[in-house]
Amino acid sequence: METEQKTPEQVAELLHDAMCGWNHTDGCDWFYGTWENNKPLAYSRNQYLCIATRLIATLGGNVNLAFKVAEALKK
Repeated sequence: METEQKTPEQVAELLHDAMCGWNHTDGCDWFYGTWENNKPLAYSRNQYLCIATRLIATLGGNVNLAFKVAEALKK
């Protein structure tokens, strides 16, 4: 069975879901853009992508494992 390759952006989304404690009306800009149309990235997307990148590097570059770790943290 082949596993779908996850992306750093998918890891960042799960980390945001698990870790963001800001009000999403006016405290967090996550939902004011998407990965495709938000260039440069909004502050929160950039921050969580940086966290995701560090997690992936810590796990030896294994994006799918980082996705599983982030999924386990999800609220």
